[in-house]
Amino acid sequence: MFFLGKIYQRIGRPGVAIRWYKQALEIEPGQPGVAREAAIMAVELGRYELSVQLTQLAIVGRPNDGSLYLNLGLSYLLTGRSHEAVEAFKRAAILEPGYQLTSRFLKLAEQVESGQRPCPKNEREIRSAV
Repeated sequence: MFFLGKIYQRIGRPGVAIRWYKQALEIEPGQPGVAREAAIMAVELGRYELSVQLTQLAIVGRPNDGSLYLNLGLSYLLTGRSHEAVEAFKRAAILEPGYQLTSRFLKLAEQVESGQRPCPKNEREIRSAV
């Protein structure tokens, strides 16, 4: 099921891909790699709250994976939860201090939290902000 999800992800069919990933998670919920991929597809589909839930599930299996916290921060930001985004980006920076994009996302989230910048509503707005 995971590989069917990857195939559909690769050919640009995120809706079908996420269905396969979710089926895989129903059978084996403790697979962080599957949850990560499903969360990525959820973002692509604009289902940001689902992405938060799936990324949190992935973190249970890989609590020291900085990239998961980066993804969680992005999902939080897209759901309008800037405080949680700031905390997730800070955790990502601790776990992977050499990844410079994290500091740019953290700065964006802090600006949103302080009211200096409106909260981005989609990936395009995030890309243009960082």
